[in-house]
Amino acid sequence: MQHTHRIVATIQRLLAGAVDPDPAIWGATADDEWAALDSRKVETDRWPGVSTAVTPPNASLKMYGGAAFERAVIEFQCAAAALPFPKVSKEKIANVSMMGAANGLGGETAAREVAQVTAKEFLSPLLDTCCDRLSGVLQRLLDIALASIQAEDAVTSHRSRQQRGSSLAPMLQSRSFEAELRAAFSTFVKDVTESCRDMAHNQVQSITAGSLALSMDVGRGGSMASGAENIAPQRDYGSPSVILTQEADDGMSPLFPGCEREPLHDIQDSQATMLDITPIADKRAAKVHGREEEVQGMARRIYSGLRDAAVQHALPAIFHSSLLNNFKDQLAPSMFVGLFSGQDQDVLNLFADLDLEALSGRCQDLRDKAASLAQCEVDFKNLQ
Repeated sequence: MQHTHRIVATIQRLLAGAVDPDPAIWGATADDEWAALDSRKVETDRWPGVSTAVTPPNASLKMYGGAAFERAVIEFQCAAAALPFPKVSKEKIANVSMMGAANGLGGETAAREVAQVTAKEFLSPLLDTCCDRLSGVLQRLLDIALASIQAEDAVTSHRSRQQRGSSLAPMLQSRSFEAELRAAFSTFVKDVTESCRDMAHNQVQSITAGSLALSMDVGRGGSMASGAENIAPQRDYGSPSVILTQEADDGMSPLFPGCEREPLHDIQDSQATMLDITPIADKRAAKVHGREEEVQGMARRIYSGLRDAAVQHALPAIFHSSLLNNFKDQLAPSMFVGLFSGQDQDVLNLFADLDLEALSGRCQDLRDKAASLAQCEVDFKNLQ
């Protein structure tokens, strides 16, 4: 249990941002992480619905732990910002706007309905991809933690090792124990990822089911500086509050610096002349055409607000609370239960494949070597 606790503590340190072990050796670029997730996907086919390559800040730097986690979240935000708003069919607009007009609601009802459905259809596949991506980042932590501990044991003095306990290396010589350790960790990552996925989908459903006057004020999210390799940025995800308005968009998203966003065009001034010169028999058709253009423009703006409310604030907050916070609070109990909750004999069987006599002899050799080195140190000091 002492070794398991040490592994958990090391994993938590990696998530907080670390430079040991060396990220240049143990870290991975964004492309490396994608290759481990699915090597068949090309760069322009990684995020559903996004036909262009999405390159987050620091994509070429090797990272792990909390820094790699933040980079994946930012990449998800950039992918969502790059999603173009589709051309809505006449049938969809007519099926909502005509009933809205009959009830005195007009095009706002159609625009809201179209925007809500589009946001849910577009964000849900991106959300699943992001959860898989974050799970891959977290799954790598066990190997990195084990390498870090073994490197630390290799340079730790004999006296410090006696105070802290024995080395982890002999424990890992038991294939059964290592297999159980990896299985317990993998199960934990899968469980928290699925829980995160469910919470995130519920959040998207809640946001897209809101009214036109949805009140959510989203602050500007932080981004990772190019020089801060493998240090996770501290980002504040406060309570939601963005007001979805119908103001014209300048074509760039202020919430995602460096990420292109589908431009919005003002199309409301293009129908007046057409309606004036159209014969009376055709005015009704022209009015329907104008309503389609108007609804399309309003739906774009409402969709943009819904997307930004979800992607900039709500979903990153869920990623952090349901994944990172669970790693801080629940990883140790989960690992202890997975490894040591069985009968005593079951736990002992994990180490049945160890050659205890060989290990004992090796330990004695190391003790003798350590004592010899300590004596050499004393003799060297006496020479001075």
